[in-house]
Amino acid sequence: MSFKYVSKYGFRQIGQIVVLRALYLFFSLIVIPTYTYAQNVRVSDMDAANFGVYSGAGNLVRNDDTCVYRDDGNGRYRVTATDDSTITPGEFHLENPTRTVEILYQVKWRSTTADGGATLTWGVPRNRGRASTTSPDCSVGGLTSNMRILIRTADLQAAPAGSYSAEVSFLIEPR
Repeated sequence: MSFKYVSKYGFRQIGQIVVLRALYLFFSLIVIPTYTYAQNVRVSDMDAANFGVYSGAGNLVRNDDTCVYRDDGNGRYRVTATDDSTITPGEFHLENPTRTVEILYQVKWRSTTADGGATLTWGVPRNRGRASTTSPDCSVGGLTSNMRILIRTADLQAAPAGSYSAEVSFLIEPR
């Protein structure tokens, strides 16, 4: 003797399980999406470093307190510095307008507004922390980092008199 079980909805029991399983998969794929978003960082209040005329004695140093903001709450970021010098690729140099004479300089970055910081190697990312996580322009809590350019006395005195320049670029990215 054989028989079929039919539910009050008109589905055979086996058919109902298949339909419910298909509905579950449908809703788990459609109703419960996974959200992702890009992590963002923002840099502001970074000023140009104009050294003016060298007096012939001492190092030239410029410190600039800046704001680094990170939107995901952990405050960690990476900073990479490069410049547009061409005589010796991969190092920081000021160059004269004809790009025939260069003066070595250092770039430093600190995760606080105190002067100094870690020396950056040209093109090599350096992990940093303490970005603002509450204020995109650091209006709450104050500025977060310090960028320092240092040109040593010996390098300045070894170069002939003239005009020298470089454009430094900073890449700030989340980590």
